[in-house]
Amino acid sequence: MEYKSEKDREDNNKSKNPKHPNRITTDSKTKMTLENIKEEIKKTRT
Repeated sequence: MEYKSEKDREDNNKSKNPKHPNRITTDSKTKMTLENIKEEIKKTRT
């Protein structure tokens, strides 16, 4: 598999074996940032 950069390779490795499953990671597919998640939580609560 080809990676555009070293960071892409690291991100891929992190997604395969998350050492910190509780930590929120920014995934290029979901584009979920901490702010986005907070907004989603607000939506689900109401």
